Amino acid sequence: MVRTAIQRSKESTEKKLEYPSLPTMAKSFGKALYNHAKSGFKKRTEAEQQKVMEICRACEFFIAESKIGPRCVKCGCCMSLKTRWAASHCKLGKW
Repeated sequence: MVRTAIQRSKESTEKKLEYPSLPTMAKSFGKALYNHAKSGFKKRTEAEQQKVMEICRACEFFIAESKIGPRCVKCGCCMSLKTRWAASHCKLGKW
């Protein structure tokens, strides 16, 4: 497979970013999933999701493009999922 310069650049950028360790991210996801279930699987409205994502996009730890979509470098979360769950919150207290 031939990789383009843009693909190589994205791969290089992702390798330089230091996300939390895999066990730390797994623990965080497990806790978020537990809270999501405990809330009755409540989801945010589309408007609420957009508002939260706007806050994330303004953050210095937000990465717009990664292998799993928009992502936070601080917590390692996939933001397109995290912003949907009403029981989830920002690790930095921004929302």
